[in-house]
Amino acid sequence: MKKILSLAVISLIFTAISYTSAQAESVYGAIYKNVQQPGSGSGSVTPYKQGEAVCRSYFGIVATGDCSIKTAMENGKIKNLSHYDEHVKNIVGFKTVKVIAYGQ
Repeated sequence: MKKILSLAVISLIFTAISYTSAQAESVYGAIYKNVQQPGSGSGSVTPYKQGEAVCRSYFGIVATGDCSIKTAMENGKIKNLSHYDEHVKNIVGFKTVKVIAYGQ
């Protein structure tokens, strides 16, 4: 039981550290987070296509992937961006960020 409690405390510390980065998030969830957040865009084109880009972080220590808007546009073969959204999922330090681009 002490090992589980120690692991939970360490996970919370590393998760808190990962939230002190320069990028501000609208909703904070240290233990569990599963939200769809709005991005931005001009909205001047009709969103016929959709592309996704994913990156992952492990306890705020190791991060991998490319979740840029440019990569999401390339994956969806989008030339003109309408808008994008972010889906953020965090389960005890295992964080996934998915950027979903919409456009033509």
